[in-house]
Amino acid sequence: MQTNMNHILYSIIILLSFSLMIQNSFAAEETGNIDLLLKYENGNKASINSTILKIYQDSEKIPLREILVQSNPISITGLPLEHKYKIEVYYNEHFQSVNYYDLKKTNNNFEITIKLPGGIKLEVFYKDGQTPISKASIFFKTMNGKTVGFDETDFNGDTVRFWLPQTIGNDYYNVDVVIDPALKFIYTPLQIQSSLSKDIKIVTEWPKIIDSAISIDVYKDEKIKVSKSDGNFIVQVNDKKKTKIAESPVSDKGDAVISNIPIGTYAFHIVSKDDGKIIASKKVTLSGNHEPIKIFINNPQLNFDALYCNCVAFRFDDVQDHFLSNAQIQMMKLFGETDAGLTVGIIGGVTGKDPKLVETLKEQLQINPRFEIASHSWNNKVITSLSPEEQEKYIKNTDDKIYELF
Repeated sequence: MQTNMNHILYSIIILLSFSLMIQNSFAAEETGNIDLLLKYENGNKASINSTILKIYQDSEKIPLREILVQSNPISITGLPLEHKYKIEVYYNEHFQSVNYYDLKKTNNNFEITIKLPGGIKLEVFYKDGQTPISKASIFFKTMNGKTVGFDETDFNGDTVRFWLPQTIGNDYYNVDVVIDPALKFIYTPLQIQSSLSKDIKIVTEWPKIIDSAISIDVYKDEKIKVSKSDGNFIVQVNDKKKTKIAESPVSDKGDAVISNIPIGTYAFHIVSKDDGKIIASKKVTLSGNHEPIKIFINNPQLNFDALYCNCVAFRFDDVQDHFLSNAQIQMMKLFGETDAGLTVGIIGGVTGKDPKLVETLKEQLQINPRFEIASHSWNNKVITSLSPEEQEKYIKNTDDKIYELF
């Protein structure tokens, strides 16, 4: 009997010991915090716009955390003690700096030094390298296509000077030069050196004026051109403001020629000489390299280079004061210039104090009949997460704000 009791007590002791071991193994690790200050080489605090930290623990290859930096210094909390951390700094996907910290105590201050940005000013010209391009939209983009800078060239073809973080190794930026929604020139690769300011001359592939002959062939069906028996026609060319800039008679053989026309997108109309009515139209973008333009008077569907339907809707969401407003304003203007439909979703609670944005929205409502303003939200909260009373309140608040402003 005594022996059995000893066995039972021994078993209980073993079980209790095992239980304590399990509890200890799952006990929460002690953690610490790092207040991280990002500084330039000259000792000034670094700009943190679009900065991301990647934090690795010990020799791990996958980040323990990725943090969008919203303050400088930034407080990194809840890191387990007794580990070594690698902290990488990225600006818009471009690597900038790295440092290591051995976390031994609960509260820590740490600094990482990054290189100063470099300055770039662009000078944009037509193909001759002498004639500047004014009012060109300039977009600075990362390798993955994220826009990190925007400006519009002045009458000298110049941009402001952009200050961008350096590129390291094979990293680079792209520059999109846009003078028409269908005319874009890409300058790449653009690499930035820390602390160095330089000017870059971009010579595009476009002539300012197309002085070579542009042939227009007018067809009555898919294979046969119009002749005198089909009627007397002229080709009329209108710009995007619907102003006539050129015209040419269609010959008995069904062809016409125009020249000395600036690059851009135009409406080519076939007009009857007899009654002045437009028989057929085609939208054409002229870039200086062109094949003969074919226009079909009896089958309008053939005048579109691709299958056309009114089935694509464009919408800008999260429109609010000061948030990417320059880029959004320029895109709104591009839609307006081409009479393209666009809907903008307004966040009512944070819109109304950015005069540049508000005036642009008002302007587009006046000049673009296909421009619409819609309610996105009051404060960007998911509407389905709110009570019915809150939903009704926020919807009404946003509608009232839109009505008040526009």
